[in-house]
Amino acid sequence: VLIEAIVLDVPDELLTQLGLEQFKFNGRESSLQTMLSAADAADLIKELKAAKGVSILSRPRILASNGVDGRLFIGSQDPNRTTYNYTIGLTPNITTDGTAVDLSLDGEIDPPGISSSTGQGEPAKQ
Repeated sequence: VLIEAIVLDVPDELLTQLGLEQFKFNGRESSLQTMLSAADAADLIKELKAAKGVSILSRPRILASNGVDGRLFIGSQDPNRTTYNYTIGLTPNITTDGTAVDLSLDGEIDPPGISSSTGQGEPAKQ
């Protein structure tokens, strides 16, 4: 399964303005679960990319096998970094009829000055 993503840094104020408060988090853990149709996701990304104050952090791509964990790391392993690190874990599971993919995600955001023992973070508990 080829997964293409776009990782955006969106100010909290903009999330509120767009009625997307559920995407805010406080700390390192969140249990947000939501689903958007492909069209809704494309519209949201288009709107966010055009908004002032939104930064595109990365456009990662990963090829993962059915039922096998994959991991994306966006950031720096420099211990003196001044930016956030993002780790996104994902596991695709193709439905038995082969018509859809159930994608399980977990993630971690490490603020500057915080690093895990691996330098790439550990998955957030869901």
